[in-house]
Amino acid sequence: MNTKKKRYFHRISSGQKLAKLKHKNVRFATLTTSDKGKNLVISRDVDVLIKRIRRKDKNFQYCKITTNEGNGVIHLLYTGKYISQRWLSWNWNDIHSSYIVDIRKVKDDKPVANYLINQYLSNQKCSYTRMSMSKKWMFPGAIQQWKNIVKGVKSQYFYNPIQNKYYKNKIEVPFKEILNQMINLWNNLLYHQVYKQTYLTDYG
Repeated sequence: MNTKKKRYFHRISSGQKLAKLKHKNVRFATLTTSDKGKNLVISRDVDVLIKRIRRKDKNFQYCKITTNEGNGVIHLLYTGKYISQRWLSWNWNDIHSSYIVDIRKVKDDKPVANYLINQYLSNQKCSYTRMSMSKKWMFPGAIQQWKNIVKGVKSQYFYNPIQNKYYKNKIEVPFKEILNQMINLWNNLLYHQVYKQTYLTDYG
């Protein structure tokens, strides 16, 4: 993966992990753009749709990926109340002059980040992607916390840029081992956010 896809993978999988810890369902919606709606601004229109959803469900949280597939597509992962395809299709058509939508529940054990990246973000039909997410898809300060973990773990090792290898006490250490340390620390932090900081609300 390149740096951008790694960043997407982290944001998507972290939000899914948090939802699982909170016993919340994650659903995946795809919003397309028809020929009639191709001159409309999809990023603006999906914000209107999200506002309509939040009037029905204040706990709605999301991770949104915009691509230039076809006339423009939004891939929306979200937690919150069930939304019927009929309601979603009617509102998206009303806002964006496009009625073709898809919505499905994501199984807890399904690596949805890998699926999104491999299925949509790595094909030749998609040359542009942009990600955004609601404040509580993860938690406030999450990205900086992840950067601190990465920096802190890497500081324990000596990196040889010529050999592209990590060493500790002159012994080579596989990067997979270092990455596992980062992931374990991050998962512990996610657990702490759910079960220790109970004052956080779902509304963002």
